[in-house]
Amino acid sequence: MAARFSGLRNVEYPKGSGIKLREKINRCGNQTFNGSVQVTVPAKITGTVLKRKQFKEWEMAELWADEQFRGFKKQGEDFFQISDEERREFVNCLPKLKKAGISLSEAIEFAIRRFKPEGGKKSANEVVNEIAGSKRLRFERGDLKEKSYRDFF
Repeated sequence: MAARFSGLRNVEYPKGSGIKLREKINRCGNQTFNGSVQVTVPAKITGTVLKRKQFKEWEMAELWADEQFRGFKKQGEDFFQISDEERREFVNCLPKLKKAGISLSEAIEFAIRRFKPEGGKKSANEVVNEIAGSKRLRFERGDLKEKSYRDFF
């Protein structure tokens, strides 16, 4: 409440975004230092928790606030480009990826290289069926031990 009457700026930027820019006087104990600008990005924009960052200059704070809001708007637009089912699938997979310490991008790159290699025309199911047929044939010919055959199936 004191900031309201202190002469320090306290504004929403960009207008209507919910992002607040506040001038602050930096203090430590009884000592007063230079001022700064604190930017507060609300949880409704970050999608998780409130985010704060402090800048020496007002212009730098505005640039960062703009960037945060543009990112929020872009993410919002992307949100509507995927189906509810795709969103649910992602939400269900995310804990597994986090537990394994793998990013979504890493998992996708790994899968694409193996399931759809360059020049590859077979699906994973076709490859599995092909390997199973080969194992069966080798077992029937006597080229594959029974234990190896059973382990595969």
